[in-house]
Amino acid sequence: LADKVSPGEREWILSARDQNVGNAAGQLTHLQQLVKLFPRDKRAHSQLGFYYRGVGDEPTALMHFNEAAKIDKNYAPVFNNIGYSNMALGKYADAEAAFKTYIKLIPNNPNPYDSYAEMLMNTGKYDDSIKQYNMALSKDPTFIASYRGMGNDYGYKGDYAKSRETYGLMFSKATNDGNRDQALLSTMNSWLAQGKYNEALEVNAKRIAVSKAAGDAQTLIGLYNLAGFINVEAGNMDGALAQFEMASKLQDDPSLAPGLKGNREFNERLARARYLAARGEFDKAQSELNLAKGTNVNQQRGFSQVSGYLALQQKNYTKANEFFAKANPADPYVWYYQAVALEGAGDTKGAMALYQKIVDRNQLDATGYAIVRPRAMAKLKK
Repeated sequence: LADKVSPGEREWILSARDQNVGNAAGQLTHLQQLVKLFPRDKRAHSQLGFYYRGVGDEPTALMHFNEAAKIDKNYAPVFNNIGYSNMALGKYADAEAAFKTYIKLIPNNPNPYDSYAEMLMNTGKYDDSIKQYNMALSKDPTFIASYRGMGNDYGYKGDYAKSRETYGLMFSKATNDGNRDQALLSTMNSWLAQGKYNEALEVNAKRIAVSKAAGDAQTLIGLYNLAGFINVEAGNMDGALAQFEMASKLQDDPSLAPGLKGNREFNERLARARYLAARGEFDKAQSELNLAKGTNVNQQRGFSQVSGYLALQQKNYTKANEFFAKANPADPYVWYYQAVALEGAGDTKGAMALYQKIVDRNQLDATGYAIVRPRAMAKLKK
């Protein structure tokens, strides 16, 4: 219906369409036009802020969020985003001020307390963070995100049993499949944080079973590729291959969106290239990368990450870090392999600084981070 609505609505709709098909350039063009049409619209600036956050340009994102706050100082959601932008930039005093404003504006909503709790976790104040997560749950006992954050806090405190107990509570309180899956994902990541890959894969197998029962081919492809990735990190190449082959068999499933076929093929080639690099089959890995054509910023960063990993496996440390420098600059998983490359090149000081940065990250659980954080801790102890 984009041709039947107002000009502003049309730009917003077309930006969402371009985002969904991975056309970042088109998305940006439509959002810029939206802001040009409505320069004093707080939501238009917020949407542009979300775009810049999505491509890793947090300073520009913050500029647009701040502009939205200037337009309406009582627009509560934007203070949440100002807080997260400042947090990403390491400006914790500014982040705390924004989150406290957010709480003041909507004190009976759980989300401001949850966001503030995440910032406290990020700075290593785990007990204070848990208190704020409990404040969020006192406002709404079904606010699932706070169980996740609290479970993360317990994990960072080293109490993995309590962490998984909290994720179990999160699962029981969840009211939809998406939230139940997040509870399982966080449980899986807690096992990875302990270096227990088999237990993690068992949890992922439960997620696969749910998606199979639902006939969700798109999610199954992602979960099989995730299992392959975990197996590669665990050094189980045969197990990884079996999972990647399962994902490949679903690539032509008729239920999949035709417009995303290029994205699926790109992701499949990257997964295969990384697997081949880990096996030492460098020429085959490079051939896969030669055929992988990224069309947006995030795909180009993924390509650079895998290219860096291939160079690292070949002990070409300088080339590896040239590629890693073009990968996602906010991803601790990338930082870890940058550190390994620096260490290989003899820059022990630089490597140790990155390992410390990883350990101090304390972010919401993510699979790559769960894998590399204990390794970074081991490097620092050594």
